[in-house]
Amino acid sequence: MAELYLGRPLFPGSNAQDQLLKIVSILGTPPQSTGMNVPQMTATPLQSLMRNLSNEGNDLLMQMLKFDPKQRVSAA
Repeated sequence: MAELYLGRPLFPGSNAQDQLLKIVSILGTPPQSTGMNVPQMTATPLQSLMRNLSNEGNDLLMQMLKFDPKQRVSAA
């Protein structure tokens, strides 16, 4: 959804480690329950990256980008 909106990748990493750092730099550090060992980072508000994104669009996108797949929104 974000890539369609932006017309470019949201997390354009050059390798797996760079990709993970880009994800964490936008979404913030994941909960400790995920078991990921990544630097502590504060989330970047998606609306600062996508200026015309509505509150509803922001909410949907954040639900789609949850680290825990069980917490992600589903089509159902």
